[in-house]
Amino acid sequence: MTEIKDPHEGDEKNLLPREKSPDSNSGFANGTRRPPGFFETIYGVLFEPRDTFDFLGKNRRLSWAFIVFFSVFTFNYLLSIGELNTAKLDPIIGHLLTEFVFLFFILGIVLAFILWFVNTSILNLTALFFGGSGSGMSLFTALSFTQLPLIITSILGFALRLFQASALTGFIQFIGGIWVLALQVIAVSEIQRISTGRAILVYLAPIGFLAALALLVGAAFLAMLGPVMEGLPSHLM
Repeated sequence: MTEIKDPHEGDEKNLLPREKSPDSNSGFANGTRRPPGFFETIYGVLFEPRDTFDFLGKNRRLSWAFIVFFSVFTFNYLLSIGELNTAKLDPIIGHLLTEFVFLFFILGIVLAFILWFVNTSILNLTALFFGGSGSGMSLFTALSFTQLPLIITSILGFALRLFQASALTGFIQFIGGIWVLALQVIAVSEIQRISTGRAILVYLAPIGFLAALALLVGAAFLAMLGPVMEGLPSHLM
């Protein structure tokens, strides 16, 4: 005898929410949104940073990070060289800049890479103390993209100087610095899976540590200098 199944059987199971895949991220990997391309990621970092850094945290794009790093540095370097060429410099300084422009570029990009690596290491280590669980390599990738606003502010600053409005250049650079800092805080928050408040503390903790260390070193130096000063002849005091 054929068993007749209840047509509603299994509806309860279908009503249960599906568990998200470990790789799902803000709609990119769960099928609701396709993964962004390179230029879409650039746009996302500037205007949808949380979703985009979440994507970069789970889908490392290290090659993209190096492209962005090299592009931002090269663009700003060439822009700086162009500004120096239009400025009235001493002939000797102008000659040195012309002769060693490529050497300065190599030294600059090596130094920038070292700072990128050191900054990532410090932030990643500090984030671990605040409960972070992200990957250092993912943070390394994300921090490269946080430098993108510098291209925008450099272009605006150059345009202001061309139109004799260089007084606003400092303000534009300040806004760019705040923008970069905000993106880095968001990147730390998304990559390390911590709150925005903790991400801010991740930034402030190393600064506070260095400030305290500087005060201790200064106090120790003054303490050692006191007896030496007392032993000096009075006419040298």
